[in-house]
Amino acid sequence: MTKKNILLLLLLKISVINLSAQNLNYYLYENKELGFSFTCPRSWVFKPDSILDNTENLIDNESGRFITIDSLEAKDYEACYNGIIFSVEVNNSSLDSTILIDSFYIKKNSAYYSMLSMSNKPVEAEKIKGKKWKGIHSITLCRIHCRFDEDEEFDAIVDGCENIYFSNNQKTVCFSTSGKALDTEVLKIIISSFKFI
Repeated sequence: MTKKNILLLLLLKISVINLSAQNLNYYLYENKELGFSFTCPRSWVFKPDSILDNTENLIDNESGRFITIDSLEAKDYEACYNGIIFSVEVNNSSLDSTILIDSFYIKKNSAYYSMLSMSNKPVEAEKIKGKKWKGIHSITLCRIHCRFDEDEEFDAIVDGCENIYFSNNQKTVCFSTSGKALDTEVLKIIISSFKFI
């Protein structure tokens, strides 16, 4: 066996090990009631609003939140982000009907612009698409409130309010962070794996 073949085999084994390790850190989240699935970190769990707020489960509008059960990861979210990785909102309408109605976004030609930024400038949203859905992704400046204890709290402006919209023209699902943008690798996995079911 040549040195080139040995090197190639080693690289293939390393790639397989890396993919296996990555797959161990993620799982397929599936919610048949809300009608979607996607791959996310194993430490993330969904809490429906009915559990969080002691209310009837709402299928339209805010439907729940993803939080972490990992204590180290939770520290990053507790003080400034209400303990929430992102909120989930499900609307039984098209993308345009969902995002243009409240003037949070505007549409010029085929481009969408977020009007949510604290900079008072429209921010163009990135178009995303998957199997049988299309959507947009945007990150804007926003104000967050941090509370570390009774004596230490403050407001801050951060560049991390992230919105991801997935739509199949009949239903639109939005994931909204509370000021901390998702890790780039995690974001790619979520978008590439999202499906309506």
